[in-house]
Amino acid sequence: MDYLKPQLAESFLELLFTKSCFEFKISFDEIDIISISNDEQKRLGLLSNRLNFLNIENEDNYKVHGIKTFSFGFPLLVMPSKSDPKNIIKAPLFIWPLE
Repeated sequence: MDYLKPQLAESFLELLFTKSCFEFKISFDEIDIISISNDEQKRLGLLSNRLNFLNIENEDNYKVHGIKTFSFGFPLLVMPSKSDPKNIIKAPLFIWPLE
């Protein structure tokens, strides 16, 4: 998130931890696409596609099941599986439902 705007991730976490209800918009408007490299353009395109996919998937799930599943998990616990140490388990400690 900080790639889009400095301190954006910190601002999001601050709102998440201090407000019971808030609106947080993510925008690409402040980025001059022409002045950045092709690699950066690809990264932004990928980020945009992933965010759009999450939004569409959340809306589809709501229409089919009546539940909005979009959530934010933080912090992540990372540890090797006890049954197979080659597998890494990544799981959020807390999960906040978002709309």
